[in-house]
Amino acid sequence: MDNINFEKAKQKVINSIDLSSSIGRLQEKSVHSVLKYFFEPDDNNHEVKAGTHIADILSGNVIYEIQTRQFNKLTSKLSEFTAIGYKVVVVYPVVVKKQIVWLDKDSYEIVGDVKTSPKKGSELDIFSELYKIKPFINHADVSFKIVRLTASEYRLLDGYGNDNKKGATKFDIIPDELLEVIEINHKSDLLKLLPSPLPDEFSSLELSQLIHKKDKKLSNYILNVLHSSDIITFSEKKGRLHYYKLKQHNP
Repeated sequence: MDNINFEKAKQKVINSIDLSSSIGRLQEKSVHSVLKYFFEPDDNNHEVKAGTHIADILSGNVIYEIQTRQFNKLTSKLSEFTAIGYKVVVVYPVVVKKQIVWLDKDSYEIVGDVKTSPKKGSELDIFSELYKIKPFINHADVSFKIVRLTASEYRLLDGYGNDNKKGATKFDIIPDELLEVIEINHKSDLLKLLPSPLPDEFSSLELSQLIHKKDKKLSNYILNVLHSSDIITFSEKKGRLHYYKLKQHNP
């Protein structure tokens, strides 16, 4: 993990931010920009046409696509890029700790205390996106990098209510620290995202408890992706729950 290059990428983006033109467009654009410079410092290789699509990064025969959500929008790109001979790395940033920074709407100076958001991302969240592009998980020319970050979300005190925070403008999320880059080069690498060891058999209910999620939605995504990738197999049904186990060829 190269924290020095990450800091260089972050400073390059921060120094180019124009707050007045950023207002009202919270699209995590700075997260995207920092990661582009982190994985490829030469911006001549950014936003390059490959086939009929524009690649975030094109370096040699490797394309990097940085996607925070909506992996379904990558389907057309992945199909074309791999068909014409490129290897594609899908970069998935996940903010595991975020602080909220409030700014004066006129001076953009920090107002009040910086507080930590109760919302925390997890590397497991990628399963809810992989679900949308399951055919590419086993593709020899497609791999994934999960980038775990801390970040600051900047908001303007231009809302309503006693504290002017309700309905306030959110305009950017800026990465603070690079924590880890997790590489998913083979479908079996998905198992390293899960608690270990897994039980001999498990349902979505048990999996939800293992990953400390009350909502079974994420565990259902995980089971679906692992099953469709031939990593787990159906074992039995107990009442209303379907139980699965690891395939024998997996550790």
